[in-house]
Amino acid sequence: GTTVSNYNSTAPCKLSTATNDIESTEFMVYPNPASESIRISLQKTLKSSDIKNVAIFNVSGQMVFNASSFQENISTGHFPTGLYFVHLKTDRQVLVKKLIVE
Repeated sequence: GTTVSNYNSTAPCKLSTATNDIESTEFMVYPNPASESIRISLQKTLKSSDIKNVAIFNVSGQMVFNASSFQENISTGHFPTGLYFVHLKTDRQVLVKKLIVE
């Protein structure tokens, strides 16, 4: 066998939490700010069958919600107050919206 020691490598990684990121216009999240729950509304350019994954991240980049299919209603009552990012993943792209939970 081969033994590799002292291996050090880096890989490019982009976490979409920068405030200057362009937000998607292909879906809406409301109410925003939210307290108990949110509703995701898709625009005509997007079908629920296009969505492969729905995830919500906090500002630290930790995933706080994940679903492998489109979810129209998501409970946020257990989320701590703060800023979040709703990610909808399609085959072509990841769409992002900011969400504030109060």
